[in-house]
Amino acid sequence: MSLKGSQPRAGFPFFRTAVLTAIRKFITVFETNNIASAKFLVERLGVIASPQGRFQSEGVLNPAIFQDRSGNLVMIMRSVATGNQSRLETMRQIWKDGKPACDADGNELPFERVGFACVPQAAYERRRKATTSGSFELVGGEGCEDPRVTFIPVLDKFVLCYTAFGFDGRPSMLPPPNASAYASPTFL
Repeated sequence: MSLKGSQPRAGFPFFRTAVLTAIRKFITVFETNNIASAKFLVERLGVIASPQGRFQSEGVLNPAIFQDRSGNLVMIMRSVATGNQSRLETMRQIWKDGKPACDADGNELPFERVGFACVPQAAYERRRKATTSGSFELVGGEGCEDPRVTFIPVLDKFVLCYTAFGFDGRPSMLPPPNASAYASPTFL
């Protein structure tokens, strides 16, 4: 299927094609063994996610993409709430037989919001101070940012790394083993 001249439709179907096209071009570059002479063509195919609701009031950005054990396409993105409070939110597009699942009319199913993979809970992810009334307020933002996901075959697990933004700085962290992330016991 050629995308030349294609117009983005509302929703998410073009995302899959963009990811697969990017992967094919990436592989081609490495097959040439001449990265310095590689030329990339960037084609903008549409919007995957846009802010919806209070947990995304300041934006959605920095997505990580992977294909889960069931073959579904999964995106974990930074969702930014008021006050620069960041969470890592999970979206998923159902795939069947190696391609996106379709509805009764033959249209690709859109990505669906699944929930949060990481929310600021640990001290190194929080930036709050006590007020005189005994409540707490944000101090210049806090949270979980910049997700990266990879599958480690020797562990037989997907591993999520992220940047924690709290008073202790911005260390790169792995979520704790008991974190509820994308409803999978094999997901760290």
